[in-house]
Amino acid sequence: MALTPRTDNTIMLSGPDTYMRQGSSDGGTIILHRAGAAFTPGHLIELYSVSNELKWRKNDSVTEIAAISIALDKPDEVDNTGIEDAYAANENVEAAYLRAGAVFNGIVASGQNITDGELLMSDGTGMLRTAAATTQDAMDGRFQALKNLGSIAADTRCPVLFIG
Repeated sequence: MALTPRTDNTIMLSGPDTYMRQGSSDGGTIILHRAGAAFTPGHLIELYSVSNELKWRKNDSVTEIAAISIALDKPDEVDNTGIEDAYAANENVEAAYLRAGAVFNGIVASGQNITDGELLMSDGTGMLRTAAATTQDAMDGRFQALKNLGSIAADTRCPVLFIG
């Protein structure tokens, strides 16, 4: 199976298809729920229950990620939006569970020094950070940077491999 790279102006870049947009036939399952708060496509997100309704929020744990989900870019029919346009609270969100081998445009938190091939992990705010040399961080390093960013002073997008 050949992997087809996609444009940088999208969240899913390549790898096993993990979702299906409405009207598409490229595999997987897309998960539609409303946002519980604002976040940007590319954030790691999780479902939580509020007033008996499941909603998405930024992943809020460094180590407790039951299923890796990301907020996808808004569908093409939403005019004049891109991957930097945040979902508002109560807006319908397109999200996907990641499969091992998927490459996506993740968001690396400011203050990191990222080298190509470095292991990354959730930072507990929906973004990624370097996985330190501790045993626990190494186990939680389920992502790998695919670009050398160097030292970053602002939250920055980076192509990331989901290891699984």
